Amino acid sequence: MARRKESLLGRTQANAICSQFSFKRVNLLVSSFLIGTLFLSVTAVPLYLYFFGIDGFQVVLFLFMFFACGFSITLEGTIDYSRI
Repeated sequence: MARRKESLLGRTQANAICSQFSFKRVNLLVSSFLIGTLFLSVTAVPLYLYFFGIDGFQVVLFLFMFFACGFSITLEGTIDYSRI
């Protein structure tokens, strides 16, 4: 039987990457929530938009929340808590 040579992008590199990462530190509850949220948003949002459409209130709400989150992150770094 002939042995197959491992390519540089084969199992050798995958084993090297996995050996550097500790799966013991992975919180399965949090990871499953985040993966489930991603899966739900990728599948349910297009279905909702297809069946129900989008109206002006949803667009305004999205823009408001988008800018509110952006400003909260930006303004967080500018606050000097030592003076409070």
